[in-house]
Amino acid sequence: MTRILIIDSWIPAPDQDSGSMDTFLTMKALVELGYDITFIPKDLKAKQKYVQLLENEGVRYPDLSKAAISIEEFLKVAGHYFDLVMLYR
Repeated sequence: MTRILIIDSWIPAPDQDSGSMDTFLTMKALVELGYDITFIPKDLKAKQKYVQLLENEGVRYPDLSKAAISIEEFLKVAGHYFDLVMLYR
């Protein structure tokens, strides 16, 4: 299974803006196609409502806010796990 990490500026809020809807629907489609999707927002802020929405669709969401690490640190530790990284916004 291909493992994809998707990074966006913030967690998608599809009920708030069209960019979020695009990101959300892309992740949903990739999961439906059989890809293993993990999402991380650059701001590392988790809004539980939207985390739950992603998880309900099969998207993994590692909670980095509690670890107080950066995207760069996450990639150093777990970057080898992913086959592809997609950057949004």
